[in-house]
Amino acid sequence: MNIAALWRLIILLTLVVLTTLILALPVFRYLKSGWNARRNDIMDALSPESSLRYFEMFARNKNIDITNALPELDAFYIKWYGKRFYAFPVILLMATALIVIYLSVSSALALYVDGALPSGPHASREGFAAFTWIPIQQLGLAAQAGAYMWVVNDLTSRARRLDLAPSDVHWGVLRLVIALPLGCFMSQIIPDVTDAWRSFIAFGIGAFPLSGLLSMIRRITLKRFGMKEDTTTDNDIIKLQGINAEIAERLANEGITTITQMAYCDPIRITMRSSLSFNFIIDCMGQALAWIYLESKLNTIRSFGLRGAVEINHLYRQLNDTDPDEKAHAESIMNCVAEALNQKEPTLEMVFFEIAYDPFTEYLSTIWEGPKKNRPAAPHPWRGPGRGRVAKGKRQNGADRAAEDVA
Repeated sequence: MNIAALWRLIILLTLVVLTTLILALPVFRYLKSGWNARRNDIMDALSPESSLRYFEMFARNKNIDITNALPELDAFYIKWYGKRFYAFPVILLMATALIVIYLSVSSALALYVDGALPSGPHASREGFAAFTWIPIQQLGLAAQAGAYMWVVNDLTSRARRLDLAPSDVHWGVLRLVIALPLGCFMSQIIPDVTDAWRSFIAFGIGAFPLSGLLSMIRRITLKRFGMKEDTTTDNDIIKLQGINAEIAERLANEGITTITQMAYCDPIRITMRSSLSFNFIIDCMGQALAWIYLESKLNTIRSFGLRGAVEINHLYRQLNDTDPDEKAHAESIMNCVAEALNQKEPTLEMVFFEIAYDPFTEYLSTIWEGPKKNRPAAPHPWRGPGRGRVAKGKRQNGADRAAEDVA
C-alpha cells in the first residue's frame, strides 16, 4: 500500500469512527448518568408509605414492611429495568452503525471525490473506490443520510429528556437497516420527477418518523387496492386532561390505549416503561377512575375542584365528617354539583361513593396525601388560613363571613 492509499484509508476510517461516535455518544451518556438520574427521579417521588402501599396492591405475595419497602422497590426497578437490558441493543446498534456508515462513507468518497463508483466486480478500483466493498449509489446514500439524521436526533432527544428505553435503541437499528431499500422504493413510485428530486424524496423518507412511515405505507397500499382507510381510533385516552397525541402514543407503546386501562394500570411499571413522571401517571389514573363513571361530565365539575377520583374521595369523606360544619359545607358543594350535572343528588352520591371507595382510588389517595406524620394541616378552603374554627352547630351566614373578611 502506497502513501496516498494509506492516507485515503486513514481519512476513511477517521470519518467512519467520528460518524459512529456521534450516533453512539447519546446512548453512552444516558447509560453513564441519565439512567441513574431517571432512576432517582422515580425513587425520590415515592415515600416508604407509598412504596409499601404499592406492594400491598400489586405484589401481595411479598413479605414487605415499612422498613424495607423502598429498598425492595429499588431492587424491583433494577430487576426489570436495569442497565443489563441495554447490552444487546447497544451492541447491535454499534455493529449495524459501523457497517452501514462504512459502506455509506466509502461510497460517498468514491462517488464525490473520485468521481465514480466501481460498476462491477472486475472494475478498476483506484482511489477511495479501492476501499468500497459494496457501492451505494446517490439515491441510496440520500436515504441512508436521512435515516442517520433521524436516529441521531431521536437518540439525542431521548437521552436529553431521560426517555431512552432498550426498545428505542432497537428502533434505531431498524431504521438504519431499512432506510436504503425503503427510501429507494418510495422515491421510485413517484412519476415524472428529476433525479435530484428523487434523491431528496429518498432523504425525506429516511428522516421520517417510524409512525409516520407506517401510516404513509398503509395509506398508499390501501389506495392501490381501492380500499378505504379506517379513520376511527380506539385511543380514547386523549380525552383526559394533560394527555396530547405524543403522550397518548407513548402510553399506547406500553399497551395503554383506553381510559379503563389507564384507571387500573400499575403506575410504577407504567412510569418505568414510559419514562413519564410518577405524579403525572397517578394524576391520569385519578382522572380515568372518575371518567369511567362520569365520562364527559367530569369536564363540567372540574372547575368545582373535582378533577379526579382523589378529589371526589375527599369530598365524599367530608360528607360523612362528624363535624357538622364540614358536613354542611360538603352538602352545599354536592347541591352545586348535582345542579350542574342535572342529576338527582341521591344518585350522584351513589356514584361518588363508588368512585371514592374504589380500591384504586384509596391507593391513589394514600400516595397523594403522603405520610401524615408532622404534616401541617391545610387551611380550610372556605374559612381561609388563620381564621380558626367556628363553633359546632353554628354555620356562618353570608353577612357574618363578609364581616369577618373585612375584619
